[in-house]
This record gives sequence, structure tokens and C-alpha cells, in this order.
Amino acid sequence: MGKTILAMQRVQNIKEKREERFFANRMKDAKAEKKQQARVEIEKSIELLAPAVASREQVMKNVVDSARARIAARKKQSASRLTNTASGSGEQMEE
Repeated sequence: MGKTILAMQRVQNIKEKREERFFANRMKDAKAEKKQQARVEIEKSIELLAPAVASREQVMKNVVDSARARIAARKKQSASRLTNTASGSGEQMEE
């Protein structure tokens, strides 16, 4: 009787795996179709997206500029620390 229950569980596991594969295959095709529909929709109404893209480019430019400014400030600060440390260690050696 124990073998029967184990066999039933095994069959159930196999059924579940097959259902998952079947669903995944269906969704794979649906995903490609959905992507194609989105592409067509974008092509139809590209004039609505143009202002949004332009503003996004401006935002990205501002982000990049601020990041560059922060990096430059850090480099400047670390360079000043190095010069202070180097001049400080020289003074200590003289004493």
C-alpha cells in the first residue's frame, strides 16, 4: 500500500511539471506577441513620447553632471588630505 501512495505522488509530481512546462511555452509565445503589440503602439503614438524622452535626457544629463561634480569634489578632498598627511609626516620626522 505504501508503494501505491508513493507512485500516486510521483504521478502527481509529473503532472505538475508538465503543466508548468505547457504554461511556460504558452507564455513564451504570448510574451513575444505582447512585445510586438507594444512596439506597434509606440510607433503609432511616437509624438506623445518625444517630449517625455527629451525631458528624460535632460534629467539624465543633470544626474551625470552632478555625479561628475561629486567625484571631482571627492578627488580634490582626497588630494588635499594626501598633501596634508605628507606635509604632516614630514614635520613629525624633523622633530
